[in-house]
Amino acid sequence: MTATQFTTPAPRGRDGEKTLRLKVMDAHVRAMQYLEDWFVARCEEEFNQVDWKYLTNPKIRDIVNTGKLRDNVRVTQLPQGSFEVQWYEDYAFDVHEGGTTFDGQKFLGRPWTRDPIAELPAKYAEFFQNALQQS
Repeated sequence: MTATQFTTPAPRGRDGEKTLRLKVMDAHVRAMQYLEDWFVARCEEEFNQVDWKYLTNPKIRDIVNTGKLRDNVRVTQLPQGSFEVQWYEDYAFDVHEGGTTFDGQKFLGRPWTRDPIAELPAKYAEFFQNALQQS
């Protein structure tokens, strides 16, 4: 996994050492950079699953995906190390949440972000702990 390098030198306290506050801020930014890369890769794993689990019958369904939606992910860097991930296809919401075809047939969604979002807190804690130990 790769992350954008945080190249700005962290400010130092009077004695030349990073203050605790600065160490925590630096660790947060680095953890968020790793989290961003992890999240995009984890969502791609969800797209690439051969079988998709549904709550209604049939319980397991095949995913048909040309790759166009999966490949149109955009990540926007936000302040304080946060980020936003969006898929820019007109049909992204319908694929994620379910929808209706042109002839009126309803179809279930394939919420590819559901599991990765649920895993975010634990992954952030892991990345933050590692970044803090390296500070």
